Amino acid sequence: MNNILIIIPSLEPNRKMIDFVKEIYNSGFKKIAIVDDGSSKKYQDIFEEMEQYSTIYHHDINLGKGEAIKTAIRNYDSKDIDAYLTCDSDGQHTVEDIIRVSKCFIENKDNIVLGIRNFNQDNIPSRSKFGNKMSSIFFKLRTGITLPDTQTGLRVFSIKYKKFALSVEGSRFEYEMNFLLKAADLKYKFKYLDIKTIYEDNNSGSHFHILRDSYLIYEEPFKYLITSIIISFLNSIFSDVQILNIIMFLISLFIGFNMNREWVFKSKGNKENEIIKYIVLNILIIIINILLSIKIFFLNFIIGIIMFILLYVIERKYIFNNK
Repeated sequence: MNNILIIIPSLEPNRKMIDFVKEIYNSGFKKIAIVDDGSSKKYQDIFEEMEQYSTIYHHDINLGKGEAIKTAIRNYDSKDIDAYLTCDSDGQHTVEDIIRVSKCFIENKDNIVLGIRNFNQDNIPSRSKFGNKMSSIFFKLRTGITLPDTQTGLRVFSIKYKKFALSVEGSRFEYEMNFLLKAADLKYKFKYLDIKTIYEDNNSGSHFHILRDSYLIYEEPFKYLITSIIISFLNSIFSDVQILNIIMFLISLFIGFNMNREWVFKSKGNKENEIIKYIVLNILIIIINILLSIKIFFLNFIIGIIMFILLYVIERKYIFNNK
């Protein structure tokens, strides 16, 4: 276990963390990096006590969980390290599970090992259940891979993924989702096992900001929704005047393509091929809309949602896929 670096991002921890770190150390993990992500002065005595068991890095201001993980990976001497293990400081992970995922990694060194929580238990906060379900559905649509817990902070991955981990975009909680999405795109293998699901005091110790961090996690589909609204608005401006309707369709096609390519998906693929695919897709949309022209609002609403999801997946996978 001594060749695995334990990384613990921390913002204003309680004193229970001292016992947690001490227990990790006494369990055989002698390489521990704790990142103080901008905690105020009154918490510094806690970090000072943990210094006898770990290396402490300090951020002068709060930079986010993703940056804290990168700070530890970037600065800790990687000599004699085989892997990185990230875990949370808010009491959600046990030393027993840290040992279990470490042993799983030793047996599956080519895999990214994840500790997966069970969100069907009664003690799980409603917002956590809903958020997990949404992120798992999004991950499935985006990658085709079923992953029951995309937000787990308990992960182990090989030192050979160091450059990859540092290259993943995101500074806050979105880093964890981006890490998995990029790993899936690169065909890295995942291995996961069940861990204890712990939510102390309704997860009051979490520093997750619902609006800000949700947007950052789902930034790509949010941006896609915005471009879809803009395109629909442009198409509706002169919908009763045929020649102007054609002109507005061409304008919206041009705007939609460039916004999705440059702003939403940030594609680096072959632009000519993407334009052809995008035009063909939009012609198919027109045909489908004509065939599915239904006057009942509720059915139109349901069809609209289905079409939005399908178009997002198609454009992400087959048009703006960076290949």
